[in-house]
Amino acid sequence: MSNGPETFILDWDDLSTTPATGTTKGVSWPEVESTLRRLCQSDSGFVILARAGDDLHYCQTARTQGARPEVIVEWQDGSTDRHYMLSKTLEQPDLLVELFRVYYHTSHLIAGAAEWMRIDLKSPASPSSADIHTHREISTWYPPSDG
Repeated sequence: MSNGPETFILDWDDLSTTPATGTTKGVSWPEVESTLRRLCQSDSGFVILARAGDDLHYCQTARTQGARPEVIVEWQDGSTDRHYMLSKTLEQPDLLVELFRVYYHTSHLIAGAAEWMRIDLKSPASPSSADIHTHREISTWYPPSDG
C-alpha cells in the first residue's frame, strides 16, 4: 500500500540495464525516489507516476538519447487540455526528485512547484506539440540524434 495520500502506479524503463522495464502498483515514495535517481544515472529511459486506475492524471519524465542527452518532465491534470511540460530541461537529479515528491504527496500543488508550458496534444500541426506525446507513447519517443 502506498504511503502517499493516493495510490499510484510507477512504470519505468531503463534502456541501459537489466531488467529493462518494471511496474509497481501501490508504490511507496522511497521506491519512486530510487527509480528516479537510477534514471538519472542511465543512458536513457523513462519514469511515469500515475494515479491508480486513472490514465489522465500523471507525472512523467524521460532521459533522452543523443549527442546532448536531457531530462524532460511533463504532467497532466485530468485532461489532454491540461498537459504541461517543464519550461526547461533538468540537469540536477535533486530537482527532478523534488518535482515528483510534490506530485506524490500533494499532486494538486505541482502547478506551483515549477514553471510549466501548456502543451497542445490535440493539434498535431501545433509546433509546440510536434515532439510531445502522451504518457503511453513516451517510452518509444526520443528526439533525433545530432549525428
